[in-house]
Order: sequence, then structure tokens, then C-alpha cells
Amino acid sequence: MGLGVPMAAPFYLSKNIDKYMNFMTFIKSASPLTLKHYALDLKQAFKYDNCSNLNKIWTEAELLAAVRGAFNQWAHLSLASRNRKAATLKSFFSWAFDEGLTEKDLSLQITCPKVPKKKSSVS
Repeated sequence: MGLGVPMAAPFYLSKNIDKYMNFMTFIKSASPLTLKHYALDLKQAFKYDNCSNLNKIWTEAELLAAVRGAFNQWAHLSLASRNRKAATLKSFFSWAFDEGLTEKDLSLQITCPKVPKKKSSVS
């Protein structure tokens, strides 16, 4: 299937985000703060609180377009914040691919911004 065609199994965003958050909670044992930020990043990237997006079947192209839009919205944020949000999306897409929810590993389409290392104050 091409990128504009729905996946073999319909990709319902709200259901898959819920499954992913359960995976992060119970399998990966992510901290409550990590879970809070992951949920916020996904909500912002996919406009998750928009009711029209909750039950929509998403194509891979639509998922990537939403991510590109999110990165444009996040352009004013620090490199560290953008890096964390990119890591959230990479993790979500990698999980979706591993679960067979996408035909391609969309995480490979996301690059994390390089964050300069802090210089040590110890001489």
C-alpha cells in the first residue's frame, strides 16, 4: 500500500494512543512525569482533543503531515524541548510499527534536533 492509503488495520488515533500509553505505563514502566509529557506531546502533535480526529481513520501520510505541522508549531521551543517531543513521536511510531499498526516504520522519518552538550564548570 502507498502512503496515502489506510493501513491494513484501520489506524484509530485515540485508540492507538491509549494502547501506547498503556504500553508505556505497564510494560516500559515509564515515570508519571514522562507519561504526562508523552501524553501532552501526542495530544499537541495530532490535535488529539479535536473531536473530529478521535474516531477518524488515519493514513500514514496524514500522520506524517500532522507531525510536520506540529514541528512547525514547536519551532519557537528550545532545542531540548523539540528533541523530547521528537523522541516521543519516534517512540510512538516505532511502537505502532512493532505492533503491526503501520506498514512502514514512520519513526525513521523523524529526526531529533541536536542539542549541544553543556560545558562542564569543573576545571
